[in-house]
This record gives sequence, C-alpha cells and structure tokens, in this order.
Amino acid sequence: MQKPAAQDVFAIAIEVQHLVEGKGFRPLPLSDAEVQLTAHSRGTLARHMLSLGDVLAMFPRAVSLWPHEGILMVSTPGSPWLGPFKDPPPAHGQVHPRAPTETQGLQGILRGKAVDMIERLVVLPTLQACLREIALLLVQAPDKTKLVSELGSLAGPETRAFLKTSKLRATQLLRCFANDFQIEDRGPASLVTYLHPVVLPVFESSKQGEAPACALLALEPDGPSFELARLLKLAADVTTPYPTAKGIFAQDLEVLLQTGSCVLIDCRTEAERLVSILPDAVALDSRIAVDIQAVGTVVTYCCIGCRSAKLCEELPCSLNRLYLIGGVAAWAHQSGSFGSVTRRVNCWTWELAQFFPSQGYDLDAGSCSSLPRLELCDEPEASLSRASELRLQRLQNIAWEVRLRYFPAILCFEVDDVLRSFRNEDAANYLLIDCRTDPERDVSTIRWTGLPVMPQAEFMAHFPVLVRSPLVFITFCTIGGRSGNFAQKLLQDIADKGIPVHPDLQIRSMSGGIAAWLHRGGQLVDFSGGPSRRVHPWVHAFADLFPVEGLELVLADTRSVPNDARPFIDCTGFLMR
Repeated sequence: MQKPAAQDVFAIAIEVQHLVEGKGFRPLPLSDAEVQLTAHSRGTLARHMLSLGDVLAMFPRAVSLWPHEGILMVSTPGSPWLGPFKDPPPAHGQVHPRAPTETQGLQGILRGKAVDMIERLVVLPTLQACLREIALLLVQAPDKTKLVSELGSLAGPETRAFLKTSKLRATQLLRCFANDFQIEDRGPASLVTYLHPVVLPVFESSKQGEAPACALLALEPDGPSFELARLLKLAADVTTPYPTAKGIFAQDLEVLLQTGSCVLIDCRTEAERLVSILPDAVALDSRIAVDIQAVGTVVTYCCIGCRSAKLCEELPCSLNRLYLIGGVAAWAHQSGSFGSVTRRVNCWTWELAQFFPSQGYDLDAGSCSSLPRLELCDEPEASLSRASELRLQRLQNIAWEVRLRYFPAILCFEVDDVLRSFRNEDAANYLLIDCRTDPERDVSTIRWTGLPVMPQAEFMAHFPVLVRSPLVFITFCTIGGRSGNFAQKLLQDIADKGIPVHPDLQIRSMSGGIAAWLHRGGQLVDFSGGPSRRVHPWVHAFADLFPVEGLELVLADTRSVPNDARPFIDCTGFLMR
C-alpha cells in the first residue's frame, strides 16, 4: 500500500489542532475529533488504513495526545490549561504563564468608585489602550455600532482585565466619554456607537462636560468621506515611529491660526512648496531655529504628517510643538485655503493622490494614474513602506482569525509559499480560482507568467472534469474569507456526492488573498490582460489592509456593505490582540 504524503498527514494534525483552538483550547476527546474531521481527511485515513491516534502521535509538537479515565484526549501543547483536572499531563507540556495585567492601584479601587475617579484614571495607559481597542472594534463594525455586550467577548484579555480589576462595566466607562461614544438603551440591552471616523490617539473624559482636547472633526450628517477616513488611518500608520509627537487636526489649526499665536512651518520640499503653501507658513531652513524660540506654539506640516511629526520630535522641548495630522491632504479635506489663490496641490508621490479630495483640487502633474513618482528623496517610499508593514501585520492577524473562525480544517497557502512554488515549478501545474465578484475582477486580477486564472463561475462550469486532473487548485479573494468558504464547500460537495477526483486532489485557499499577494510584490493585470496597479478592495473596511506604495484602490465612496462581507469584517475586531 502506498504511504500517504507527509504533508497530508501533517495537515490532519493541524486540522485537529484548529479544532481544539476553535473550542477555546479546551481538551477534546479523540473520538469527537474523529467525527469532526472533514470528509477529505477521513478519506485519507481510510485509504491508507491509518487511525487518527497514529497520525497525531507523529506530531507531538502540534497536538498532545493523553489518556483520561480510559478516554484518549487531545489538546494544544503549551496552551492555557482548561482540562478536567488541576495540572496538565506531561504530554500537554509546560503551560506558558500569562503576563500580569492587574495593578495594585486598580485592585484597591472600591466597587462603584472608579467612575468618580475617572479624571485621574484617564491618564493610565491601560485605560487609554482599553478605549482605543473598543473604538477600533466599533470603527470596523457596520455603522460603527455594536451591542455593548458584544464588546466583552470581542475585546482582548488586557481590556477585560482592566474592566475587571477597576470594577467597571463597559457601559459605565463609555458614558464617561460621551464626546466619543454614544450609548443608546434598547430595553435590557445597550447599543454603543463610535462618533469619530478613526481611532483617537488619546481620549479625554467628558464627565465634566468638557470637550476632548483632541476631538476629531465633527461628523457631517452623511459621515466622513472615504478618502478622509482612509487618510486619517494612513496618517496614524506613518507617524507610528514618532510616539511623542503631538498632533493637531485641521479644523483646530484653522482656529489657532486666527489667533496669530503660532508659527506654521512647512517641512515639505521646495518643489512641493512652489505649487502651494498654507497661509502665513514659513519654509523650514536654518534661520527658523532662532526665530521660533520666542514663540509659544510651533505647528509643523508636510503632505500627510510623517516628516512634520519627525521634526516635531526634534524641536526643542521648551516649545509647544504640534504637527498637522494628515498634513496638507487633511487641510484640503477641510476646504482650507492656501496662501495663494490656487486649488493646486503637490501630493508628494502619486500613491497619495487617492487620499486627497476627489473633487475641488488639481493635483500637481495630473491624475493619479499618470502622476510620476517625484524624485525628491527616498523618504516617500520609506514612509509608505512603514505604513504597509503595519497593514500587512493587521492583514495576517485578520486572515488567521477568519480561517480559525469559519474554515479551520481547510489547508491554506501563505503567499510566500505560493510564489516560491511558482518560481520552482511550472506554474501551469496550478490553477488559480478567483472567488471575487465581477466588479472586482473587472478592475484587475492576479498575474503570473504561464499561470491560468479562472473565475469561480467558469471553474464550476467545468468542475467535474477539472477535479480529475493533476492540477493544484488555489482559491483566492480579497483577504481569504470567500475563497476559504468556497474551498470548504467544494470538498464537502465532493464527499457528499461521491464525485470522482484525482487521487492527489489538492484544493487550498490563499491566506490573505489578493491583498497579501500585493504585499509580497505580486503583479496584477486588468480586464484586457495588460499590467495594472489598480485593485478593487471589495469593501471600505478592507481598503486599509492593502499596501500603500505602488497601488491605486478603486471603490465608490457610497458603496454599501454586502451581507457576505459582514462576518469577515467582524474579524477585524481582533486587530489589537
């Protein structure tokens, strides 16, 4: 009898590992794991006359196998012990201790007194992190609204630990920040809505009726534009390396300029300043350092905030140093005027054109598709690359959460593995199945020389013939959710209907989808087959998971959220874990 491929039996062990993780890391009877295996895995065991216990014993680092009262149990090695007795068995391995999250100060707060102390507690990093995580969960939710009870299950362990040790309920805490969170009671339940388009860097209590010092722009009835919301998220990413720099929003700067009590410094290059400059701004040069010593407040600005935040940290600490969050792009969104009568703006590099207002401004050197990269310095590429690295980390976290929640048994290819396979083998041995919608494919799809890419509908039309071929099938979509569900349905249909297939049939999903493909340098083609740098992100919530450099996103500002996207959008609430 032919031995099973090592990757096939390892895949079964990983499937069981995911089953345990999906049960909250509680140990699972081996018999229950056997019942929950996919039809493909059960078929592999049957064809090679293997027991599940034999397979798991081969991979002790992936799955622990141990007896309890005559029943074999499985668990994930080193995971928190949630078994039926106090100490884990030796086969489970050493349980890694959890990092402490409680402080003596919080533990000493009497029940019901935390609300009265909120003005003092607001400076705690743990409270600020708690509010930022809750805000992030709401920003990623449809209409930025969730049940308060949902937040408890979605929030990370640090947030739950803070609420527990400070003896605060989530509703009590959020009511203390009424300028940021709106609570609406619905019978026994409460709804919370986040009132800003992006997560605030710092929250200040509104318990005494004072407006937060760093409040974001007031939302218009129709909400912020897609470009503005994306810009503020990008601004947060590119200024991450400068944590001590303090920002000011465009509408607040406009008020400050009217008082005449600040110096406004333009950190951009001469080429950018020649196109347009903010009112009364001065260029950054060696003479400025002396002049600003006598001024109380100095505000720096650039295109989107990265250069000005860096300068803000380098200025003398004796100054009140601020930088314009979102730079001239945010100023343009607020319909701010420029020093000269002009509507022309230099957007530093062509990728940033899509973050400026889509109407009312003439971006220097033409439209986004034709604007050349400005050969000023290597900083645009470096700044955008830093932002893309953060987005890739978020994408990988979300892709893993989507897989674990909706199709834990489906084998997934990482994009690095896909590209390595294409380089080392004939790409014609693979078939990519595009599980996205027609509007998405009309913009662009994946490109690799010699690699066939087929829409999902076309694949299904030839499905009975294709699955008998030796091709390796890789499904993909935006971030991997739809493609994983499709792969799971295919394998289930094959098992339920007894469809004849190739003995070594492989159907896998591309983890992270086309977004991960682009992060790893993958290429695109448009509808006609020509090279493209445009891509459709499907929904607004996924737009900021794509790389920034070398790409133009295509999505209507008013596009509604498809129902099949909502389960995957919910997974973005795990970004901060």
